Amino acid sequence: MALGGIAIVATLFAVAVSAAISLTGYYDALRTNHPGTYRGLEDRFAFVPVWAAAQRGHPVVLRIDAADSPRGGSTIRVASADSGEAPLAVTLASASLVAPGVPAAVNVKSLGQTRRYVLSDSPTTISVALKRGITDIVIQPSSPTAAPVAPGLSVSVVTVAGAVTSSAREDRERGNG
Repeated sequence: MALGGIAIVATLFAVAVSAAISLTGYYDALRTNHPGTYRGLEDRFAFVPVWAAAQRGHPVVLRIDAADSPRGGSTIRVASADSGEAPLAVTLASASLVAPGVPAAVNVKSLGQTRRYVLSDSPTTISVALKRGITDIVIQPSSPTAAPVAPGLSVSVVTVAGAVTSSAREDRERGNG
């Protein structure tokens, strides 16, 4: 009897995962051909990655999208169970630098705040503002006061370098919130 229940739960889970995968497909056609529908589904099920971030204890990088601009840039979508500042380790695609070892300047925009960072071909930790839920972080080439950025700047790897720091989280942990 218990084995039958486990089989039913496993089957329902497999159907849900298969349906989710079929929505994106190999070429991510739903997102590119019907962005409104995709965004609606993404917003409706946003609680899932936020829950996953809560289980992990730190923000989760959901997606990195290249900008549709000759100047390049990237949008990083992050799910967080808390609001506050979070460190992200960002690596630029090696072709986006002027030359190996030459720093590139970028602007990082998150929740209306824009900060300028000088990046190199090694991972650089940047601090970004996150809200509870889904936050889009935009990274674009900056004015070239450090060094000009070659066309096609893109982010190749993003990892979460630490937990969100926020007074709301600290209040909850102390039992005040």
